[in-house]
Amino acid sequence: MAMPFDLEKYQQVLFPYAYNILGSAEDARDVIQETMIRWQNVDHKKVENQKAYLIRAVINSAINYKEGQKEKLHDYTGDWLPEPMVVEAELDRKHILSYSLLVLLEQLNAKERAIFILKESFDFSHAEIAELLEITIESSRQILKRSKEKLKPNMAVSKGKHQEKLQRFVELIMSGNTQALEEMLAHDVRVTSDGGKAPAARKVLIGAETVRKLIMGIFEKFLHDLNVTTAIVNHQPAIIYRRGEKPYACHILSFDDRGRVGEMHMVVNPEKLKGLELNFP
Repeated sequence: MAMPFDLEKYQQVLFPYAYNILGSAEDARDVIQETMIRWQNVDHKKVENQKAYLIRAVINSAINYKEGQKEKLHDYTGDWLPEPMVVEAELDRKHILSYSLLVLLEQLNAKERAIFILKESFDFSHAEIAELLEITIESSRQILKRSKEKLKPNMAVSKGKHQEKLQRFVELIMSGNTQALEEMLAHDVRVTSDGGKAPAARKVLIGAETVRKLIMGIFEKFLHDLNVTTAIVNHQPAIIYRRGEKPYACHILSFDDRGRVGEMHMVVNPEKLKGLELNFP
């Protein structure tokens, strides 16, 4: 049966909802594809608002999928970090969350995460959220309030492009200027790493000296002979190391109010770097 709407357009509309809940572009596309397959068996004449119907279906499928991932993550090596992505031009950029916020949302369960995203990223009313998730309006309010309380101590995310600071940071690493590099790090800078099956730090590292040693140690051992590019990944400055055109590592930075690196997420897991191959110039 021919679709009464632009299928590709709707897939693009649905992507931010699924990706922000799941933290994985690949999983988001799978959830959307499954939703579209089920949609073909729906009597479209009985659906008053096709967009709202599909958004609800994708959100609920993403919640169920996220909940089902819990057991698998118990045996995951090191920290589980979201899949970084350079937001494609045809996607609605403003709805893709910053990388640091995606990391913070891992503290929430899937339903809490969905409510937070719908309210804060898509500006849904509590009445709309309640209808989508089949909960009461008061429940939506209370869950959002509790979610914000969980996240509040760490909610600050750097704003601005920081392109000059990012370039300076890269130059200091490549030149081996360790003293100046350490001065660009906040005293309480934090680093998390996700290697999957690849070598990576297995615990959060804190402190300028510790992080400086980690950065230089990784660069000298694994990254010194790779191509280095900078990019904006999930609205944040990032360093992408490539072997040829294939991404090897992605380091996403967050700068504090003084222009120092306050947080860094190192993604080395090859499965989570595939999306960056599509954005190579």
